[in-house]
Amino acid sequence: MVEREFLTNSNEASMATVLKRELDNSEECIIISAFISTGLHNMLIGQLETAVASGKEIKILTSTMNNFNSPIVLQSFQTIVNQLKIFGAPGKNEAFHVKSYLFSNKYSDKTNVIIIGSSNFTQQ
Repeated sequence: MVEREFLTNSNEASMATVLKRELDNSEECIIISAFISTGLHNMLIGQLETAVASGKEIKILTSTMNNFNSPIVLQSFQTIVNQLKIFGAPGKNEAFHVKSYLFSNKYSDKTNVIIIGSSNFTQQ
């Protein structure tokens, strides 16, 4: 059975709350977000470190779009997560504005979760 949940940051189930919950409940997390804010990085960095230390796989794909991402944040992720890839669009018409989050349990029969939507990896 597929359960759907509509998330807005005005509800109890904000993106940050759901990300934290699913990081705890999954074995692998793939974050694909054009932007990663310093605020959300600071909010989740401890939990990401703990997840990787406990054997979970954390992968992040982000971009250089609009020069939003802080090099310090990206360097921090590079030393913590299992894999960090940065998409650099060479041309003006090659924007990268994807926002998806996959939480999988490939070693157990727990539910996998995918979030697709309009929320970047930012605190807002």
